[in-house]
Amino acid sequence: MMDDAHLYNFTGDKAGMNAVNRDEVNKVINDMSKGSAFHAHATAMSAKSDERIDVLKRKLSALDDIHRRKNENRAKSLGLDIERIRYCSRPCVVIDMDCFYAAVEMRDFPELLNKPMAVGGMSMISTANYVARSFGVRSAMPGFIAKELCPQLILVPGRYEAYSQASKLVLEVIHHYDEHCRMMSLDEAKIDLTKYLTATFGAQDEGWPMDTVSAVVKEMRDRVYQATRLTCSAGIGPSFMIAKVASDLNKPNGQFEVGFSREEAINFVRQQPLRKIGGIGKVMERVLREVIGAGTVQDLFDKRVEVLHLFTPCMGEFLFKVSLACLSDEKQGLLIWADKETKTVKRKGIGVERTFSALKSLGEQRAKLSELCHKLAQQVETENLSGRNVTIKLKSTGFDVKTRSFTSSRYLSTAEEFERVAMPLLDKAFREDCESRCVRLMGVRLSSFRGGDDDLIKGQSLLGFQSHPHYFHSSPSSSSSSSSSSSSSSSSSSSS
Repeated sequence: MMDDAHLYNFTGDKAGMNAVNRDEVNKVINDMSKGSAFHAHATAMSAKSDERIDVLKRKLSALDDIHRRKNENRAKSLGLDIERIRYCSRPCVVIDMDCFYAAVEMRDFPELLNKPMAVGGMSMISTANYVARSFGVRSAMPGFIAKELCPQLILVPGRYEAYSQASKLVLEVIHHYDEHCRMMSLDEAKIDLTKYLTATFGAQDEGWPMDTVSAVVKEMRDRVYQATRLTCSAGIGPSFMIAKVASDLNKPNGQFEVGFSREEAINFVRQQPLRKIGGIGKVMERVLREVIGAGTVQDLFDKRVEVLHLFTPCMGEFLFKVSLACLSDEKQGLLIWADKETKTVKRKGIGVERTFSALKSLGEQRAKLSELCHKLAQQVETENLSGRNVTIKLKSTGFDVKTRSFTSSRYLSTAEEFERVAMPLLDKAFREDCESRCVRLMGVRLSSFRGGDDDLIKGQSLLGFQSHPHYFHSSPSSSSSSSSSSSSSSSSSSSS
């Protein structure tokens, strides 16, 4: 494999790509990317990673016996804290639609069936069907590279209204099983079956048998297909982190179960490659591989002392919790009653973003932002949300990413309200930053929801709630009134 293969992220462990020859695909990508803005940006980012790796290697070489014992004790203490709050009987499910955008197109246009096709254009692909993936074509790949890999590839323009309508039908089915389910994007949902199982089969102190939970999930998937004529896959486990990983292991149109016990959770997670874990991207994967030789979660646990020594307390503890299979999307900390009476919103944000041919004028960019604000409003209305913080994301043709955000004093929920906040942020970015004057990706995101964790935690801290199996753990999140950063924010949908 060529020396700069790590610059590219198009041949990861995605469903339908197991048999792809990565060396050949990376060679095509490399040859077609040389001299481009993307290649220059990727090279610059790689150079920064090289510097970080060198710094960490020097820090690792300075790990003496005193610091080793200190971090061993820290690991033991953290491990005890984690075991005290571990709860393995919660039936968590992640439903993931199979190559969602492409599947909608094949459903509506049967002539596309069994042919390599992707949704998008020559500049960028949103998703590809499984036939196209066998050639190395995947989401977030430029269409001109995809056509080189698969000359017979059919590119179909996106029809986001059709995808949104299909997503609503999926949500209607899922609400029967969990009225408070969270759609993480148009094609993915997190579902807690506790209340449904309790109402249907009665309360179980030790949790429900996996056969029972699995049958309910199979029924749910069948009902999704009946409503949409689209297949979905599912993961079942004692936490959403585990269920998310599991949802990708039996695609398409399958499900994978991880037992509701500490041993089964740990054994499953430790077998996984690092990139399977949410929060570990290609840069961190490379850092862990080159500095401590870690490629799997088991390696993280074996090198836990080195991990706690090398990284910040926040990152070190995150990686350590991953190695103990005790990381979920609810942060550890104060306790929140998992009941509809609290009307608590537990998700952090909701957003949409699109990649397109470069937009150079402010007028074009404002029109695109208006379109995204209306799409965001549709999602917000579907989930009955309102929030105070609006963030826009801009990626230039030079691949620099900027975010601008503003926190309103009142809650917002309509497209017009989003535009009143977002447009001045775009105008200011256009005036102040030349890089923002030629944009190839734009996103808008809403957070700081009404009924969010912050409001509830204030009350709970006064009441002094104690640990109880029907509680789950979370901690407050802070947001600033305005910010600017070069890091990317969450995207809306990445079809699997």
